[in-house]
Order: sequence, then C-alpha cells, then structure tokens
Amino acid sequence: MIFKTLILENFGPYSGRQTLDLSPTETSPIILIGGMNGGGKTTLMDSLRLVLYGQRAQCSSRGSMAYSDFLEQCINRASAEGETTAVELIFRHSITGAPTEYHIRRSWQNVPKPKENLEIFIRNIVEGEPISLPDPALAKMWDERIEELLPLGISNLFLFDGEQIKELAEQDNPPPEVVNAIQSLLGLELSDRLSLDLKILKDRKAKALANKTELQDFETLEKRFAEQDDQRKIIKQKLSDLQNKVDVAKKNASELLDIFKMRGGEITAERTKLETEKQQLQQKLDSDRQALRTLAAQALPLSLIQPLLNRAQTQAQAELESQQAELTSQILGDRNQKLLDFAKAKKFPAAKLKQLENFLQIELEQIQIQADVDIPKLGIDAESLSYLKLIASQLLPDQIHRAQQLKKQIQDTLLNIDAGDRQLAAAAPPEEFDQLAQQVDEANQKVIKLQTEYQTTEQELAQLTAIVEDTKQKLSQYGKKIFERQNNEHTIQAIDRVQTTLKTFRQQLKIRKIDHLESAVTECFRYLIRKADFVGRITIDIETFALHLYDAQGQPLPKNRLSAGEKQLLATALLWGLARVSGRNLPVAIDTPLGRLDSSHRKNLLERYFPTASHQVLLLSTDTEIGQKEAKQLGDSGAIASEYLLEYDISTCQTTIKSGYFW
Repeated sequence: MIFKTLILENFGPYSGRQTLDLSPTETSPIILIGGMNGGGKTTLMDSLRLVLYGQRAQCSSRGSMAYSDFLEQCINRASAEGETTAVELIFRHSITGAPTEYHIRRSWQNVPKPKENLEIFIRNIVEGEPISLPDPALAKMWDERIEELLPLGISNLFLFDGEQIKELAEQDNPPPEVVNAIQSLLGLELSDRLSLDLKILKDRKAKALANKTELQDFETLEKRFAEQDDQRKIIKQKLSDLQNKVDVAKKNASELLDIFKMRGGEITAERTKLETEKQQLQQKLDSDRQALRTLAAQALPLSLIQPLLNRAQTQAQAELESQQAELTSQILGDRNQKLLDFAKAKKFPAAKLKQLENFLQIELEQIQIQADVDIPKLGIDAESLSYLKLIASQLLPDQIHRAQQLKKQIQDTLLNIDAGDRQLAAAAPPEEFDQLAQQVDEANQKVIKLQTEYQTTEQELAQLTAIVEDTKQKLSQYGKKIFERQNNEHTIQAIDRVQTTLKTFRQQLKIRKIDHLESAVTECFRYLIRKADFVGRITIDIETFALHLYDAQGQPLPKNRLSAGEKQLLATALLWGLARVSGRNLPVAIDTPLGRLDSSHRKNLLERYFPTASHQVLLLSTDTEIGQKEAKQLGDSGAIASEYLLEYDISTCQTTIKSGYFW
C-alpha cells in the first residue's frame, strides 16, 4: 500500500483546499513534514485515521464525543455556514495482479449536527481507467474492505506518535490497543470466532432438545451468565485502567518528590533542627571566645615577648649570682685576714706564711672576678626570679597550648556555622515549602487512594470471576441434564471435543506466533540499540504480552535498568517487530518521532529505523526533534522523497502547507 495524495478542505486549521503529495520513490521512502507544536501535525494524523475508518477512527481529540459533534469540531473556524469540509486520500494497493488505486472522500457541511457523505472512487492502474463516478456499493461495504487492506486493529502499529511510544515504554504491560493488535496479528481472533460459533451451535442444540420448562430455565441461566460475564469484562478493563492510573500517579509522586528535594524541601523540614544546632554552635563559639579573652587577661600576652622574657630570666640569674659572689668576696676577705693574723701570731715560718697568703689571695680574686662582671642591672630579687621562671617554663607554655586549642575550636565552629547557614539559605521559603509539601502529600494520597481502589476492584473481580465460573458450571451441568435425555447428545459431545482441541490448537498457535514475534522484536531492538552484547533475548508473556529481557548470559535483565531512551527504543522495536510479523506491506506514519531521546538514541533512529521502517514513512516533526543537522543527514543519505512545512499563522489561527522543510 502507498499513500499517494492527502487533500484537506476546511479541516481543522487548514483553510481552503490544500494538498500533499505523499508519493515515495524506490530509494527515498521518507516524506518529512515539519510543523511547530499546535500547528496541525496531530490534525494531519487524525485526518488519515478519519478518512480511512470514519466513525470507527481512534482520533486523538474525539474522546467520548458523538461522531456528528466530532465532525462539527473538525470544521475550520473560518469556514462559512453551509460550506463543505472534506478529507480525501488517494492510495494504491496491490495484493495479487495489477495494483488498484482508491480515492476516498469524506465530506460534510458546516451545519449543526452535520452528516458525513462517503464517496469511493476506484480505478485499475494497468487499464488506466479515469477516476470519475463514485462507487456507492463499495462505499456501503467500505468498513469490510478497509479491514482487508489495513485492519483497524493493527492501524496503531503503522499510524502512531511519540506519546504512544512514551506510554508504551513506561508501562510494564502493553496498553489494550497494542494487546488487541497483537491478538489480531497472531490470528487468535479466528479461533475465538470459531469457538464462539461452536458455543452458539451447542446452545441451539440444547434449546432444541429441551422441554419448555427446561428451556426457560436454561435461557434464564444463560442470560445470567452473559450478564455476569459482561460485568466481569467491564471490571477487568477497569482494573487495567486503574493499573495505568496507579503507574501514572506513582510517576507523578516521584517527580514531585524530586522537585521537593531539589528546591530545598527536605532542608526546610529540618529547619528547626538546623537552627537549634546553629544556636548551640554560636553558644560554643561565644564560650571559646570568652575563654580566649580570659587567657589574654593573664600571662598569654607575654608570648609576644617570649624571647625577651627568656633573656631577662638569664640576665636576672646572672645578676643574682654576681650579688652572691660579691657578698661571698666580702666574707672571705674578712676570714682570710683573720687566718693570716692568726698565723702571724703563732709565728708561722715565713715561707709557709707566704704560701698561705698566696692561696687565699688567688681564691679571693676568683670570686671577685665573678662579682665584678659588668651586666645591666635589673634589680630583681630571688623571689621575683623564681616567679619569672614559673611563668616562662610552665604557666606561659600551658596558656599558649590552651590558646591554640581554643583557636582551632573557634575555626571549626565558624566553618560549621557557615555550612549551616548555607543549608538554611538553600531551604525553600516557608510558603513554597508548604505548597511543595502539600503537592507531595496530595500525590502520595492519590497513589494510596488508587492502590486501595485497585485492590478493592481486584477483589471484586476475583469474587465475580468465581460467580461466573459457578454459573458456567451450573449452565454446563444443566445442559448435560438436557443432553443426556436426547438422541443428539453425540453432537454436543463432538462440539465439546472440538472445543478442547480448538483450545489446545489456539494455545499452540499462540506459542508459535509469539516465538516468531519474540525473534522479530529481539532482532529489531538489538539493531536499534547497537549494543550487540546488551540484550541476548526478549520473551513475551503469552497471557499479558509483557516483555521480559535477558542478557547475553541468559540472566534476567530488569526493565528498570534501561534508560528512558532505551525503553523508548524497546517500545519502537515492539511496534516495528509487530509490523514486520504482520506480513503487510503498509505505510508508516509517525508523529513527534524523537521526543525525549538523547543524541545517541536519536542517531540510531535516524540511521537505522526511519529509512528502513517501511517502503513509505511519513515523519511529522518539530524543528527541535528533526533539526537542521538531522534533516541534512537524512537528505544526504537520499532517504527523503519530499519535504513539507505546516506554516501556522498565529494571527488567523490558520495553517498553510508549503513545500520544503524549516530550512
């Protein structure tokens, strides 16, 4: 299938009739369409879905809106009353034989509650029949025909946007639309349809064989079973929706907590503790400073003249020793004279007397030399010298050591006070803290509320499932009572055997197809991520279709170990693998293709995915996703067939389609 031409007429922000030629070439599959956010890219994607599927289209802005209201919403605001709005798509498709060209046109008038008019034109390419008159018969059965060409169930594998990739990447289990696409691709709907047909046949046989009372009871039980089963499906879907809401709420709570921490919320919560610690530090600082001042009022200032103090001590000691020598000289002089007088009186021999006199004179002269030393006079006494020695040798060193300790303590305390001040400065203002704390609390409360609701719903589902199974068993037992009395029981038994065989066949088919899909997804992911040894194998749960990763050694690789970009590449690989397994040669349209990816992952998609995703790839991008460098890279590789720019006029709120990209 190839999309050739898309025509928008007064649709959304597209005023008048505007045309895009979407034809690729054999070597250039990419149609690059640039537009700013709000400029009409999503509307363009919606137009493709709308023109193909009409009322069944899963358009982004429709929600639960009635189809006529949605059509009215799509009318260009500048369109006059009664003027036509239309979307048209010309595409070529070939299954076997000559290709066929389809021209779809959906149009409606600018009136309240508009009604859509669908026209289908067709021509055979080989015969070259001109597109002229519409084909009403084909228009009536278009839903059936488009299901053959591009089934709605798998359309999201080929027409998707970056937000869909992001959502798929963040969830552990694929969303319902992807699950439905997987089941459709696996061909499981065929076995389910056959199983349902067999059940209908079995029920018809049971009704035909039962008497009137039994028939009424059987129908009542059957109706009850259908109602219970429908209710179970509703609750199951509700449970799935709640799980997604819980995931979103947890993510939101985590993001708010990160903001709370980043803006100083935790510091603010500890403000009282920090201020108390600062007050204690300030008190210690004051105490240490007072102790230092006390030391300064004692002997500590003498440390400034410690060398002079030591010299004064030495000088005082010498002066005291000189005084002692002078006193000793006087005493010895008197004693020597008495000894000489005594010797003379005793008439010592002259020689002996001379020797004694010389000895005493020499001794006295030595002492007098010590007493006559010429030194400055401090006039210090022995008691003062003793006190000076005490100060210099003990008191002053102790006070110097204590002062050094106090200085170190004061410096450390000042550093701690400064660190505390910086922490307090980083704290959020009280009003911002209250707001942030309230947001975090509300987010956590929402998570708790949703988790509680999820658990309640889970219990409700379990109870209802038990009731459904009980009713199903009663229905089966009641049917058997009827069947046992009838001649056609073998038909019912045959149906039961076929159902059992069909169930086994379905499971085996599912396993085989899942195995094929696992190989495709693994191959696509390894090709995109360019880390050959990062992931060895990817498996898919056959019930939930959740992805499980294993490394090259076969060990489980938790999905939370992947970066956000790697998760998006994994989601892309899943969609790519599903598209490849489908065996359908269909165009791929991607809106916002590179959102939130870093440069290396963008490079991988640019080089390895976009040029090979399909034979025709429509890329709708902003100037920041596929910028000038990326556009040049795609252009230089020859991958781009044509470029368009959705130029939005903010003054008129209108978009004009122009040739060329942003640059």
